[in-house]
Amino acid sequence: MAILLVVLYHAKLPIPGGFIGVDVFFVISGFVITASVMRRVSAGRFSAKEFYWRRFRRLIPALSVVVSSVLVASFVFQSPITNQASTGWMAVGAMLSISNVIAYLSPDGYFYQGISPNPLLNTWSLSVEEQFYFGFTIAVVLIILLARRFGVLNSKRLLLGVLLAGIFASFAVNVASSYRTPGTLLFIPNFINPDFAFYSPITRAWEFGLGSLLALTGWVIRGKKLASIASLLGITLILATAIAITEDTVFPGLVVAVPVLGTLLIILAGKELAGSSWSLLNTKTFTRMGSVSYSWYLWHWPIIVFAVDALGANLLVTSTAAVVSLIPSWLSLKFVETPNLRVEWRSLRSKSAPFVKWFAPPLVLGLLLVFLSTNLWFNQSLKNMAEQTDAALLDVNCTDLIADFGIGSLVCSWPSTAEGMPVYLVGDSTAVQYANLLHATSITAGRSLTVAVHPGCPFLGVKTYYSRGNSITDDVECQQANLKFREILSNAPPGLVILASSSVPFYSSDRAVGIGNQTPSREIELKANDLEIGLGSLIESLQSEGHSVAVIQSTPEFFVREGVYTPLDQWRPSNCYGLSLLDVDGSCGTARSIEQLDAYQGMSRASIASATTRHSVQVLDPRSVLCLEGDCRTNSGSAWTFRDGVHLSQIGVELMGPQLEVLVK
Repeated sequence: MAILLVVLYHAKLPIPGGFIGVDVFFVISGFVITASVMRRVSAGRFSAKEFYWRRFRRLIPALSVVVSSVLVASFVFQSPITNQASTGWMAVGAMLSISNVIAYLSPDGYFYQGISPNPLLNTWSLSVEEQFYFGFTIAVVLIILLARRFGVLNSKRLLLGVLLAGIFASFAVNVASSYRTPGTLLFIPNFINPDFAFYSPITRAWEFGLGSLLALTGWVIRGKKLASIASLLGITLILATAIAITEDTVFPGLVVAVPVLGTLLIILAGKELAGSSWSLLNTKTFTRMGSVSYSWYLWHWPIIVFAVDALGANLLVTSTAAVVSLIPSWLSLKFVETPNLRVEWRSLRSKSAPFVKWFAPPLVLGLLLVFLSTNLWFNQSLKNMAEQTDAALLDVNCTDLIADFGIGSLVCSWPSTAEGMPVYLVGDSTAVQYANLLHATSITAGRSLTVAVHPGCPFLGVKTYYSRGNSITDDVECQQANLKFREILSNAPPGLVILASSSVPFYSSDRAVGIGNQTPSREIELKANDLEIGLGSLIESLQSEGHSVAVIQSTPEFFVREGVYTPLDQWRPSNCYGLSLLDVDGSCGTARSIEQLDAYQGMSRASIASATTRHSVQVLDPRSVLCLEGDCRTNSGSAWTFRDGVHLSQIGVELMGPQLEVLVK
């Protein structure tokens, strides 16, 4: 059941908390490993060497095959500009049992993996498990040795005491770090934060510990009827948590205790229901799933990631990829896992041969991928592309940071001692790209500049919403930002207000827009109508306060598939991989005709043109300098004018310079 929950979650099926399957597995793993170790200790047959060899042959060969396969795929299907280095480092981390540390140190959290997730991210939990095997076994041996050394008659009781103390300490650290926010619990080091709570073996140890506790105490539930009720309750707790968790749920936190309790109930009932038809988990389906669960866990995520990269992010792609991943999982079980489980330590002629065989290929491939991708494969055209499309070139270096409102907005200014009318640049992330150029132009003209932007949030007189399936929900942060921006302009001295926003929300299927308290619109025609009305009202309001207004039309926006207009499908430099690297300037960019662009941008652009004409507002159109001879391109030879499918590069912004200079002066 644990593996099924994780796969359903990764396949984007409606199991928002399916990742708790990992926690279920942690508890089970603690129980199984502790029971195995204690049986051998009691019989006087425990050997750390044999224990670690069994863990090696159970886990490493299958992991080595998956990691090596992913690295080969990365050489062909991932870009040196973005993905390859992170995949290479995660591969090295997976083989050295520290991929949870690599994931913790990465800029993206588990739930916010950006456009293209790491195909080996799922190995973080395997590293946590291996760290538990290492630490727990050492702890057991040390406690038993210390008990004998100091004459403690009941080493098991001592072990239980240490285990209980560890469970409480681990759970306390988990709760403290899960709910920690910046500026709180200042006596705790900064690295102990929600990401630490998710990836650290310290904050997960209590889950393994509770499983170990059941193995040490031998507690069971007697009576098939009572055991079946406990098992059913345990399954219910796990499934209810998997379904009830939302994006706002703090995790692990306190909520993880629910599926952990459910797992404990299932284990407590397990012995009484072993082989019984009373237990759902004893069915052939779950038994077969259990045998292939490890390989399926390893294979399903990279296959889903590569499928989404190639075919787009939709339910058909992710669910099909999840099912298809059962094929290599079964092959791995049959030809890799099962044969290696039969290899005994004593039968090995060379004790080092298995380690070289299974560790060397993925480690060498991983480090080679890191080296080549870090140096962009020594491809000068690729280096040129990476440099020109670097977003850092357009970072806003404002003099006075005024506010971010706690929601990720940016309001900053470059004051001027001159008496020229101030300039206000307001919009989404596409407005940011003009900030530095406008600053230089404003200084020359003796005018101050204030920038107010919120990513993904058009400031065009409409409210924005998220559209998912049949539901429409408020884009609360965007609506708050627009209210704040409007308040700033109302209280500011009259000046030139420049509005610049992307047209994506007005044609993307995952966004809806509305005016005032009216019902939000999903259809592109209705959204365009709302835009015309909302923008007209905004312009009229600004003009009544003494401002003059100018609007920068949206830039050409590029997507990699016709008819698919979502953020995941925007063109970006990371689309440059494989054979495209042989001709970066000719193969890695893209082009669209005006007619193709207008198929999705045309209506919103027409609405802006209508509203601005009606109110005699000047319009700057990037197409006039970016689209020559009837089509628009991301690059002209080695000159890259776009840094992604929506935003201009520094070169593209500079092409807009003459228009902005005339506007401000």
